[in-house]
Amino acid sequence: RLVKAFLGAGARAVLVSQWPVAAQASMMFVRAFYTELSRGTLCNQALSRAMCAVRGSKSFAHPSNWAGYALIGANIQISNRSAVVRQALTEMLRSGEKCRETFRIILHLLEK
Repeated sequence: RLVKAFLGAGARAVLVSQWPVAAQASMMFVRAFYTELSRGTLCNQALSRAMCAVRGSKSFAHPSNWAGYALIGANIQISNRSAVVRQALTEMLRSGEKCRETFRIILHLLEK
């Protein structure tokens, strides 16, 4: 239902996790995913590369840490970093407890 709400509100794509993922594995995945998006990679390829990054790590190689992510909607491409930063800031405002990690991701993207 939440995915339908996002799509109904105008989101062209929504990234979801089908089950809870360990916080550190999730941070690794999100960082890899948004790094790929900031490079202009299409969403489905960014998803695949982020999955490979987590799967290739020693600590999070088990499928429970990477296989549950899915992209719903259009296979879009974000054409500039400001759009990625805007999306990260929006997510930060929605989930206050994750602010610190969101700032780390933003700083990581800006340093690139």
